[in-house]
Amino acid sequence: MNRFFFIATFLLFFTGTAMSQYTREDDISKQPNDRGGFSPDRIYVGGSLGAQFGTFTFVNLSPDVGYWFTDRFTAGLGARYLYFSDNTINYSTTILGGSTFARYFITEELFTHVEFEVLNGRFDRMRNDAFNVYSLFAGGGYMQFFSDRFFSGIMILYNINDSVYSPYRNPVIRVTFGLGF
Repeated sequence: MNRFFFIATFLLFFTGTAMSQYTREDDISKQPNDRGGFSPDRIYVGGSLGAQFGTFTFVNLSPDVGYWFTDRFTAGLGARYLYFSDNTINYSTTILGGSTFARYFITEELFTHVEFEVLNGRFDRMRNDAFNVYSLFAGGGYMQFFSDRFFSGIMILYNINDSVYSPYRNPVIRVTFGLGF
């Protein structure tokens, strides 16, 4: 995990230096719409991916769709697919869910992030039924804009509503990406 965090951080800083001439203020599509209504140019899709294989296998697919309400505020919805298996006890499960999130950019790259997530699955191998687990994340991150349509970033979040059934351990570190229309 430490090696992955170091590599991800190194790549983010390296690409930030390589693309330093682009600024988000240059992106006209993110500016408030003159007509004052909905603009498809301010929609973006993205999310995060994660995987770990071996005795413990964990796969996380988390697509998101968001909307730039202003040049500093974005919000959206996400879907969640998690697969977990533990070969030592011969147990595997699939977990599905969704989330809603909001981000506010303090500076051009630094942002705060809040997210509410609901997951449904068999979190306990001793129970035969599926049930919901609710998580409330708060934290922040760094976002690098590579062009007016593509961005990538890293977030450090804290699950305020942590439970024994949560598939996450605090702090939650996410590498995310997005692509605008």
